[in-house]
Amino acid sequence: MSTTQEKNTKTKVGLLEHEKQIGNVSQACKDIEKAVIEIAIEFPAYGQERAANELKKRGILISASGIRSVWQRNDLENFKKRLKALEAKVAQDGIILNRRADNSSREGYGRKRGPWRN
Repeated sequence: MSTTQEKNTKTKVGLLEHEKQIGNVSQACKDIEKAVIEIAIEFPAYGQERAANELKKRGILISASGIRSVWQRNDLENFKKRLKALEAKVAQDGIILNRRADNSSREGYGRKRGPWRN
């Protein structure tokens, strides 16, 4: 079996395992989509790969292209839109951003800066 087929199989098995816990595939898909949206708003500077890896750490298997599809369906496909969603959530919930979330808006598109820049 090729590597691509193995990855696809693992993703499908992960979804089916989640479905077993919940009881239906439709609800499992909704839960995964909700987690993708939450990560996009929580960390707007994350790209598709990083978001997929973060979700993997949380036990949710979804590909980077799957992340992209969810973002496009929910109008979160770029950093500016994800940042606006974070700002709307802050205004709605009245939450205070910690330093890490607040700095994402100042860093640009997640670019790393050398030690010679502030």
